[in-house]
This record gives sequence, C-alpha cells and structure tokens, in this order.
Amino acid sequence: MIGEQIYIDISSVKNSSFGGAKYWILMEDEKSHFCWSLFATNKSDLSSKVIPVLKRIKKEIQIEIKIIRCDNAAENKKLQENVMNDESLNYIKFEFTAPYTPQQNGVVERKFATLYGRVRAMLNGARLPERLRAGLWAHAAETATSLSNIEIKPGGQMSSYESVYGKLPGWASHLKIFGEVAIVANDKNRGIQGKLED
Repeated sequence: MIGEQIYIDISSVKNSSFGGAKYWILMEDEKSHFCWSLFATNKSDLSSKVIPVLKRIKKEIQIEIKIIRCDNAAENKKLQENVMNDESLNYIKFEFTAPYTPQQNGVVERKFATLYGRVRAMLNGARLPERLRAGLWAHAAETATSLSNIEIKPGGQMSSYESVYGKLPGWASHLKIFGEVAIVANDKNRGIQGKLED
C-alpha cells in the first residue's frame, strides 16, 4: 500500500547551494517509489524539514505513513523523538538499519545514486561555470527528483506521481531543458533601450 513504508536518507555535498543547502534529504515511498527531496543547511535540520512533509502527506494525500526506515544516525534518532512527541504523527514506527549496512536501506540508497548521476548530467549538459554549477546543485537535484516522479518505469503502467496523486502535474506538459537560456521581462525599469541590448 502506498505510504506504508518510507525510506529516508541524507547526503552531504561539498559546496553550499545559493540557498545555503549543504545536505540533501531524500524520502522515498516503498510501493510507488515517489520521492520527496528536501534541502538543509545542517544535519540537525532533518526534523524541521521532514515533519512538515509527513503532515502534508497525511493532510493533502490522505496517506498515513506507518513505518520510516533510516540508519541509526543521531539526527534520525532525534527525528524519531520529535515524531513521537507530535500527537498527529506518533503512530509512525521507526526501523533503524544496522551500522555499515547501506543495503538494508537500499531503496533510497539506490535512488540517491541514480539522482546524483542525473544531477551531474544536467549540470554537464547546461555547461555552467563552476560557481553556478556549485550554487545550483540543489535546484538540479529538485528537478531530477520531479522528473523521476513523472517517468514510467520499465514494465509499469503509470508514473509514481500518478500512483500517488491520480494524475500528472500540470507542469509535466511544459518541460524545458535544465539550464536552457530564458528571457525574463523586466517591466520595472522599462524604457526605451537599444534594439541589440538584452
């Protein structure tokens, strides 16, 4: 059943994004493989990022998550404590994997590897200079997650997004290439300008 078990993992990146993120939190539903990507400045922000998503899943999609599987790092123990102290979520059980056994949380570990590959490909394809590449990694990761949610896996009938929400998102029919140059109208300083000026 969708939402019965969610896998959570956190990964760090060397450079901070333009929004200040150094950590990528990935949540993946075991049944539908729908993913949520969250970004944090510190590992200690895990609870403040994950708990609102758990509440939103319960309210907007009417899915009550029964089990969260994660490693037994300190930030995950704190997440468990905070979830247990929240009356609207304290029915959720936690399963902690044994130390040095990433295969026990393999669903989300494998998704991280796949998404990191896509993020690198997107940044390479956009041919961004190093400063932009470092600053936009979180945006690329969010985009890779969104695209992963709308793709139909081999042998599947519908995307993860359709499994959870019952339909594709509106933006799915307006996709652009990551890093594509766009023209943005700036009406604030509008005036007469040269015909060849940007």
